[in-house]
Amino acid sequence: MKVSISLIIALAAAAALFIAVVFAFRPKPVWYVDDALANAWARVLKQSAPPFTRIMPWNPASGIPRGIGVCVTSEDIPGINIPPHESTQFPVRRNLLTQNGERSEVILLALDPWMVFYKHSDPPPGRVRAEAPGDGTMILAGAEQSAIRAWAAQLLQQSPGLFPADQALWEKTKASLVEDHRFQRNAGVYSWAKAVSLLMKEGDAWLYAPLSRIMELPSHQSGLLSARVFPVHSNWTEFGVQASLLWAIPAGPPWMRNSLDQARAWLNDSRTQSLVANEFRWLPAQPNSSPYNPLVRDAQLAWLSSSFVWGNGK
Repeated sequence: MKVSISLIIALAAAAALFIAVVFAFRPKPVWYVDDALANAWARVLKQSAPPFTRIMPWNPASGIPRGIGVCVTSEDIPGINIPPHESTQFPVRRNLLTQNGERSEVILLALDPWMVFYKHSDPPPGRVRAEAPGDGTMILAGAEQSAIRAWAAQLLQQSPGLFPADQALWEKTKASLVEDHRFQRNAGVYSWAKAVSLLMKEGDAWLYAPLSRIMELPSHQSGLLSARVFPVHSNWTEFGVQASLLWAIPAGPPWMRNSLDQARAWLNDSRTQSLVANEFRWLPAQPNSSPYNPLVRDAQLAWLSSSFVWGNGK
């Protein structure tokens, strides 16, 4: 039986219409962005050419959304295989750029590392001065709980990446810091702003702080500073960097995730990561990304030569 040309044309038109309808109603990928980061991520998208631009605010505690897209957060997400950390008081993570040589769905975009900042004209920090009173001014932002936790962790770290489990010891160490004579007078009332201001005024002064805090300074001030990792014990052969981490995690049904290949490529691009890091005042995760200035380069060298990364606890 011969099929008429008109019937073939009609069937082809119907098939084309069906395909058009399917694509028209196909879920569009979105950026599921941690509420606290949404504005900064919107600025990143405006400065580049991402594969999609729609943003939906999202709470990481709710887990991965069902819709198709990419989650952006600096928090851990329940049920997600972010490179595992050891079970300690502080989460210690190794092998962040690769995961056993296999492709990881989770993309590390940027870090906000803690470094010891000091002026070019001052001597670099030493472990002896970090542990006891001495010459110069060791600055503590004692009004900031994150600074208290960070110092307690550095003092209690028993060996690289190993922290004590005794909660009472942690609380005792944290409570004693604001009265410790290794720091400036009245350290317990110093905010980050006040601590950074003292760093710029004092001779021979050192401040342990996140990179993002120092990057808030105007360039004529930040340009006067150098950065080093917190001084380690002389018998240690490795060190870790304390940092907040910015993740990108593909979301949606597995059978739809191939549609996110362009997003993955865009996120892994060193130019994108440089843009993200500059917007957040963080450090790009990619080794070949361009640091914003020499101070960020100091932090980048510390990140690339470190053996592990650890968080700031609770």
